[in-house]
Amino acid sequence: MGKRNVLTATGTVRIDHRLGQIAASIKRAQETVTQQKQLLCDDQAKRLEAVDIALSLTLAAAKLTMEYFSEARPSLRPMDAIE
Repeated sequence: MGKRNVLTATGTVRIDHRLGQIAASIKRAQETVTQQKQLLCDDQAKRLEAVDIALSLTLAAAKLTMEYFSEARPSLRPMDAIE
């Protein structure tokens, strides 16, 4: 049988960490948009509404991805020599 690569504990931590960074970045972008909307006239603020909605949906998707990864983690454990 050929050599197989398996997900290591370090790889799992890296994925988990990166997903957390993505969610944090989206949240910061959302906060920036919210701050800018408060400073703009109504017409310009309305134009940013679509961006705000898109960020909200993206953040929700990122959170679901993090949840899915957490649930999948046990099945992604490193294989031992027998497997």
